[in-house]
Amino acid sequence: MLYGINQLKITVSVAFGTGMYQVINNLFINAIKFAGNGKLVILKMSILEKKNSLLISVIDNGPGIPDKEKDRVFDKFHGDDTSKGKGLGLGLYICKRIVELHKGKIWVEDNPDGGAIFKMVLPI
Repeated sequence: MLYGINQLKITVSVAFGTGMYQVINNLFINAIKFAGNGKLVILKMSILEKKNSLLISVIDNGPGIPDKEKDRVFDKFHGDDTSKGKGLGLGLYICKRIVELHKGKIWVEDNPDGGAIFKMVLPI
């Protein structure tokens, strides 16, 4: 099912509060920024029935994240060293804190097709 951005905001906000919408929005904007023009960005949501959880993935085909940086991207003030990273390095840190406040977990993996996959699991 395809959702418009307003439908997604309402659905996520009702289920988890506006903070979780901010997390998804930040991950999606980052994916678009680093994937570049004409690259595909996918938002995928799945219910993990056995774990009574929701898995949310934001998938891009950008340059990816080096292994040594994967744990550090969620650190406070950890910005990207490329010209595309003009922020303060707080976005992913804030995302992690919001997810943790919802008793969830967030991490990043390599996309087998190139790029990165940011994943989070939230109890439902």
